[in-house]
Amino acid sequence: MLIECARLRSGRIANVEERVSKLSASVLLSIFPQIPALIYIGYFQEMVFPSDRLLSLWMLILIVVELIISISVLRKLIRMKTIAFYRTCRAEALQLQSTKIKQEADAAYWTKKKMEKSLAVENITMTTRRGVVLD
Repeated sequence: MLIECARLRSGRIANVEERVSKLSASVLLSIFPQIPALIYIGYFQEMVFPSDRLLSLWMLILIVVELIISISVLRKLIRMKTIAFYRTCRAEALQLQSTKIKQEADAAYWTKKKMEKSLAVENITMTTRRGVVLD
């Protein structure tokens, strides 16, 4: 009963929050303790009632359907999270590349400004020297 509550809770949280870890936990809790317990209750306990076999078989069918659906959802969720991760990585790479290009452009701009300023100072110096020599 305790394992069933944990399985249902992790499945609900995984569904609401789209969490891969919780959905994986729900799938694993469905496979290990639930299926062997149902097989034991339905077929191998000392006193098996006809209703035990029928209800156990019905619950096994439902858990197998749940497992099929859960595994397909898990695969889609993993695919979706992987795509989101790669998009984030790509956006960060583009941001870094853009920042690098801006920094290079700024460096080129300021280098050009320095060169223009030094050329202007040099021209003023040359003009002043020529003026002094001519006088």
